[in-house]
Amino acid sequence: MGPGLRREDEGKFVERNSFTSSQRCPIGRREECAVITGRYGFPARLAPDEEGRLVVHFPDLPEALTDGADEAEALAEAADCLSEALAGRINRGEDIPPPSRLRRGQHWVSPDPTMALKGALYSALRVRKMTIADLARRVGIDDRKAARLIDPRAASNLTSLEAALSALGYAIAIEVHEKPAA
Repeated sequence: MGPGLRREDEGKFVERNSFTSSQRCPIGRREECAVITGRYGFPARLAPDEEGRLVVHFPDLPEALTDGADEAEALAEAADCLSEALAGRINRGEDIPPPSRLRRGQHWVSPDPTMALKGALYSALRVRKMTIADLARRVGIDDRKAARLIDPRAASNLTSLEAALSALGYAIAIEVHEKPAA
């Protein structure tokens, strides 16, 4: 089995957080929905340390901490750090919280696209109290392949992740935009 979720006979999981999209929560009450929909990322704040480097803090993910010599380097490191923090939460079977609102002085940081999709799938399974076996049946694949879809260490292709998310009622939207000038 992949990290974070167990087989049906070992129990199911539930995640309770606030819903962060203007869309209707697919499982009923908004406060029970925690799948991040819309633009997948988290706010981060940069603060200089005593050596002049910029330290990146993610208010929603206190374990995610990195730094850089300047803003551009700090934000590049932040994306990698965020991906690792999400992978760690999946591996430990912990909730992935919805992102808080972006505040003045904060930067929006997105993880690696594959990690974002794995995180969304992982959260969707938890919200629905589904197991990997449930996902495997819905998608029509074996349990091992289903487990690899949320395993941060396993390579997963976009088509497989899209099929799994689609089986749970989600669609993937791609956003391409210019990076702000550093």
